[in-house]
Amino acid sequence: MAEQKRLHIWLNLPDNQVSLECEWRYVQQNGNEAQQFHNLYLAPKIRNSEPLETSLGPGVWISNNDSQSNASQLRKSQDSAIAALLQECIAQEGLCAFQVPRVSGFAGHADPWAFRVADCALVSSTKSFLSPLQEITAPSDSTNNIDGVIKALDASMGAILSPLELCNETIDKLEFELTRRLSFPFISPEPIRKRRICFLIWSRIAAKRAAWANAKALGIEVVVMSSGAWSEDDKPPHEYLMDGYIDMDMTTDDVFWKRIVDAVKAYPDPIDGLIGPWDMFMVPTAKAARELGLYTPGPEAYSISTNKYRTRQMLDPEEKDFFTVQSIKELDSRLQSPKSVNFPVVCKPVAGLSSWGVYRANNTQQLRDAVEKSLIVSQELPDLRVVVEPYIDGPEVDCNIVLFRGRVLYTEIVDDFPCSADLAEDPTGKLFTESQAAVPSRLPENEQQAITDEVVSAVRKMGFDTGVFHCEARICNSSMKYTFTRGASIPDLEPTEKPRSSGETPVYLHEVNARMPGPMSSASSVISRGIDFWMLGVLCAVGEWSRYEAFSVPFLHPEVTDHTWLINCIVPVSLERIKPLFPDHPSDQLGHQAVDSSHSPILELAKTHPHLTKHVARHHVYIEPATRLGGKEGDWLWTMLSWQSATPAVVEWEWEGATRSLATPDPDNVPIRFTIHIDSTHDKHRAHFEIVIPVKFKDKPSSAAVFLRISPLFITSFRFSTNIDDLDSLKKQRFSSAACLEFELSNSIAVLVPSYVKEPVSAARSRSGRVLDSLYELSHVTSLRIYIQDTLLSLDQLNSISDTVTKAQLEPFSGPEYDISRMFSGSGAKATKLLPPKPPSYEKATSSQPPSAPSYQRKRPRQDSPQAPDSISQVWDKLQKLESLFHSKVGELTAENAKLRDQRPKPDEPQAETTQPTDQSQVVIELRAENAQLREEVERLKKRQEDLEAEVASLQTAQRSEKDTEEVAIIEIRDDIESLERRLSWVENGKDEYFMKQIKQEIFDELATRVLGG
Repeated sequence: MAEQKRLHIWLNLPDNQVSLECEWRYVQQNGNEAQQFHNLYLAPKIRNSEPLETSLGPGVWISNNDSQSNASQLRKSQDSAIAALLQECIAQEGLCAFQVPRVSGFAGHADPWAFRVADCALVSSTKSFLSPLQEITAPSDSTNNIDGVIKALDASMGAILSPLELCNETIDKLEFELTRRLSFPFISPEPIRKRRICFLIWSRIAAKRAAWANAKALGIEVVVMSSGAWSEDDKPPHEYLMDGYIDMDMTTDDVFWKRIVDAVKAYPDPIDGLIGPWDMFMVPTAKAARELGLYTPGPEAYSISTNKYRTRQMLDPEEKDFFTVQSIKELDSRLQSPKSVNFPVVCKPVAGLSSWGVYRANNTQQLRDAVEKSLIVSQELPDLRVVVEPYIDGPEVDCNIVLFRGRVLYTEIVDDFPCSADLAEDPTGKLFTESQAAVPSRLPENEQQAITDEVVSAVRKMGFDTGVFHCEARICNSSMKYTFTRGASIPDLEPTEKPRSSGETPVYLHEVNARMPGPMSSASSVISRGIDFWMLGVLCAVGEWSRYEAFSVPFLHPEVTDHTWLINCIVPVSLERIKPLFPDHPSDQLGHQAVDSSHSPILELAKTHPHLTKHVARHHVYIEPATRLGGKEGDWLWTMLSWQSATPAVVEWEWEGATRSLATPDPDNVPIRFTIHIDSTHDKHRAHFEIVIPVKFKDKPSSAAVFLRISPLFITSFRFSTNIDDLDSLKKQRFSSAACLEFELSNSIAVLVPSYVKEPVSAARSRSGRVLDSLYELSHVTSLRIYIQDTLLSLDQLNSISDTVTKAQLEPFSGPEYDISRMFSGSGAKATKLLPPKPPSYEKATSSQPPSAPSYQRKRPRQDSPQAPDSISQVWDKLQKLESLFHSKVGELTAENAKLRDQRPKPDEPQAETTQPTDQSQVVIELRAENAQLREEVERLKKRQEDLEAEVASLQTAQRSEKDTEEVAIIEIRDDIESLERRLSWVENGKDEYFMKQIKQEIFDELATRVLGG
């Protein structure tokens, strides 16, 4: 780590004069070639407002001592930006980190910090000093003195602002994040030619301005080709993001592509690429690009991807599972034909966009209703047909891919949560509009790979080899399914209860969108992976391949990917409420318009619930005609999407002289969550503290949760510590750096479970039993520690909580959202008292051995399971003996019968006169009696055999159950080993040979028992 030094900075500004004493460090990264910068850290420590010497002119001055006469001035080009950053840094009591180039070259993007760093939890703001395509010169001298600092600041490309304190731990964390996020080649070794792109759009759509701004930052001028409603303020020269505007008839007729060609040829400046990211524009745009000699995959490929019938035909050439209709009459004819319809099905417009007009049907009547609604939407589209295809009841995903000349540069899988049409028993009128989406996916890697392989294959089959593609699919026979229980507010992916019948996971591809995801869907990829699909789409359109490849590189270390949630909310609104927002637009041109962010409800929500909105990273509002989504004619829909993020928690407490912790719930792929709400906007301070621990209850084995509520009225002390990097392995799996919140309480924690759970509360399996044992202890302590991600709460927020607790000003919230009767999706919660762990067995309790070392066991004692393998072998031995006896008796009976046949006179032989008929009759009677006895014995043996087979089947079932809990057993073994290691450490410290031998024996006994299935 570089040595920490001090310097003096004077800000001589028109409205302010400030003298600063700062700490600085320069961190060089020489190992990672992909990282094209070093970091210079500055942290203002002392601020003086004394008048500056007249010898210092306007600007920023730096010296290694407090003598102003020895100060040197920064370059004028960015001194004002650096001065503004330093002043903001003073207000936050944080630090600045300036990115100093390692290599010389040219800026591939004017502000890579905006889409790669701005969403980092450690960063409060970013600033770029670059202009598009600017030449970048790396400083030659090493930065080990004040002259080197000045050269580094003059050469710096940009900076980040962090609220953290300058120390070794902070620098380690920031170096990790900056390296993870900015390790991609955004500095080009060669000069980059300025280009110009033409966007084809219907009318003013504000959401596209983000794409225009990105193009501008890439050094690509934007020309907009459109018609319809535009206010004068939106057209050039007023719209600074646009280089030019082409007013043209955008009717998508057969000669539309020719009008595009003529307009581009008539434009005074050369145009290097065309982009029309709507299905109806794609084929004509591709035809025009081919005619103009610009890059395009070709209209043939687009003619398949934009037509759901042709897409399905390509995937199913024999048309076994789908058909199309253009009217209800045609549907009735199809239903009356010999060809059956395998319900459930989905119907959707052949040329449909998004989820417009997509419906599910489980029977003939529902299908007629669904087709009728889809046909209404089709009237607005170039193809009037509706396609009917199978409904796949499996997890739905988005698969986004980036291809370059057939090579896959980037892929990602996004989980699409079930929508109303999936969840409804009667799907009539229910929509397939996306409800929620999450990145990264929770599907197993092999299923994600199967989806990617299928999608890439289909895209190539259509004729594409380069571009950005947003595809939708469902996976059949998945090992995961969405579980919507009474104890959960939303469904989530959980492992299926029954194993798959085979290793195959067929993928059913819904559609291929040969374009970028929408601005709202794209935002989650920017936040979590640093991939901006719209930027890549622009670079592809102009054929800028070196930057196209460079900007397809995601963040490093995917194991620490930021989790993002995309939430879609639809609210019916009237046209009268919408019109004032678009004064220049006729009503027929309002569809899919983006509402200006100044009208977003998030702004109002932030005033009343800032603790919620601080987790909203992006938000967009669109309006749509309700008919496109199954609503009434004349109604409109206000569609809002936002992104949220969450952090896990680890709980720690003391019990019987030992430190206990709870970090892994059941299921273990869902984190323990800590929720904290603080409201200090009123005279009294209100707070809500809640820990959510997933668990499986015995009478409700599907996933639910236990809620622990800490009443603000019971908090007697609140302490905290931040920047904790010395974490044990358990916490390191969840946090790069943690904050610890320490609560002292006057009363115990409230334990809340779903009202439908029977008492006493019991677990569905041993892993949940272990969790309940921990919760029992937690419910009986009055002191606990909660570890969360270090950046979740600021120092100001933590200090505020501490102050209000000290002054006894903290009160609980009231209102519907905190009412326990409304919890668990309205089914309600109840307070409960958990049972203590089961006591040890009598033999163990009465043992004459000395008392054992302090116990660290945190799970319920495992019950001895039946010795399945031994029992089965014993039963099979008995069964084989009975079968042998059975066959022996049957053999004897058969031999006796054969003997009697041999003794019976043949028809052509005369009977001896001395034969006594009465003696023969007696023999026959005896043989018949013996036969009857043998038959009874055979029947008894058969029944015994059936009973034994049933017993074997029961034991085999038990054995399979044991196999199903193998994962749980492995986890328990791992926990036992950790616990026993701690006990061994305790013994070693005490040097007690007796306990050493005892515990070693316990280890061998426990492992032997588990291996043998005990």
